[in-house]
Amino acid sequence: MHNDSCMPHDELIGSDEASVRLGIDRSTLTRWITAGKITPALQMPGPTGAFLFTRADVERLAADREQKAAFLGHMVRDAAKAGS
Repeated sequence: MHNDSCMPHDELIGSDEASVRLGIDRSTLTRWITAGKITPALQMPGPTGAFLFTRADVERLAADREQKAAFLGHMVRDAAKAGS
């Protein structure tokens, strides 16, 4: 797998670091790759080659997840206030 947006100057990070930044388990990261939610910049050779991601792609996805979580939290608080 190769993400054409990967430029030579992009910093690459491994699955462990990407999982930590996203706040997910590595098995979840693997499912997200399969589902197309995140695309590795490249995969190392071999049948079990490690996936590498651009730090920028991981940061964008993490920021999007944080924004959605904040929005949902706001919606829950508003609903709780309305129900009081």
